Amino acid sequence: MIRESDFAGKHTAIHIGSTDGDGPVLLMLHGVTRRWQTFLPVMHALHLRWQVAAIDLRGHGFSGRVAEQYRVTNYVDDIVDLVERSPFGRVVLYGHSLGAMVAAGAAARLGDRVQAVVMEDPPFRTMGPAIHSNILHSFFAGLSRFAGHRRSLNEVARELGEIVLLDPATGKKMLLRETRDSVALRFTAASLQHVDPQVFNPILAGKWMDGYDTTAVVHALKCPTLLLQADVAAGGMLTDDDARLIADNTSDLVHIRLPGIGHVIHIAQTTQLVNLLTGFLESL
Repeated sequence: MIRESDFAGKHTAIHIGSTDGDGPVLLMLHGVTRRWQTFLPVMHALHLRWQVAAIDLRGHGFSGRVAEQYRVTNYVDDIVDLVERSPFGRVVLYGHSLGAMVAAGAAARLGDRVQAVVMEDPPFRTMGPAIHSNILHSFFAGLSRFAGHRRSLNEVARELGEIVLLDPATGKKMLLRETRDSVALRFTAASLQHVDPQVFNPILAGKWMDGYDTTAVVHALKCPTLLLQADVAAGGMLTDDDARLIADNTSDLVHIRLPGIGHVIHIAQTTQLVNLLTGFLESL
């Protein structure tokens, strides 16, 4: 059974979907434009040993909106507040994409309140100022047109599939439907219904990471850390340069590369991810 609740945060309300049980807390943080339900397959696999709590980040799902406050550091503030003022005790922070960066940033500030961190393909500098030089700018510019829509999911999913992705480095173009199946496009359409359009502003302006010092954040991680790296050639966002930066500055790191696997590892390879995650969690 999964129950839904709201946390009255200092900055905005945070919506949470959590499993029953009294085990240690695994707090799951989704990527930009997604929502807590993206983790349902993983939550069901882990709930016998963990109390799994997946949240809607600010501006997403049924969490609150905060005008022009959608930099990575703003999301970090919410998670620090949630952990500090909740009855969770020590937590493991798991994040995908944006959520991975938020998990690392929150753990760097929370110290002993965080038992471990799991980062699933964090984009880091790929979605900072460098976004103008890669395919992601056209991707998020395309998605931004549908934020907060109230149209037919079938109609929006079809239009999402026609978004033109442009790689500025090569001039190569492709359609989004060439990289996503129909179910993924429909889930994206449904998620975008509940995204504040302002979420896209700092991303498209290249200011998403303002105030977020990646080196300082990962250097401050003193707990066991699992880094899951997707394949850039298959749509992964964590570059080898950023993976090396993390490895060089993190004291207790397990780094797993997943060749041929795209950015949303928990959907593309759920069983493999659960096996890796279970082994890591049982080592704590």
